[in-house]
Amino acid sequence: MKNRPPNWSSLRVLIWLMQPHRSFDATPAEMLGHADQEVIDELGYLPFELDAAHLFFQLVSRRYERGALLVTSNRAIGEWGSVFGDAVVATAILDRLLHHSHVITIRGESYRLREKRRSGLLQKAAPAHQTINTSNSEGVSS
Repeated sequence: MKNRPPNWSSLRVLIWLMQPHRSFDATPAEMLGHADQEVIDELGYLPFELDAAHLFFQLVSRRYERGALLVTSNRAIGEWGSVFGDAVVATAILDRLLHHSHVITIRGESYRLREKRRSGLLQKAAPAHQTINTSNSEGVSS
């Protein structure tokens, strides 16, 4: 298999691409599933509508044990039920994401806001940021 650069996407773009009214030669899950690594940034920044949560589940299911999927979020995993608007959908997504995964929790100030905090413009600390990178025991990422 050829080494390809990771596909970086914001979740809003992914959900937009996955909407059923879009016309493509391939399904969005097929289009998004070709990169060796998918990076989804800012999960949980905005809550999901239920249809979008189901579409995201389809993407995660398609990637499961087939290729690397890296997800960043400023929400704790325990909050994902409220992010997806459905605890059952969140559990199904987490089941696939957390199997064979490494969860990295980063605590501390946002590098983007560090200077603003130092200058006194911002006072409140930023929430923790979580990254999930999945790979199975044979070294195949999912």
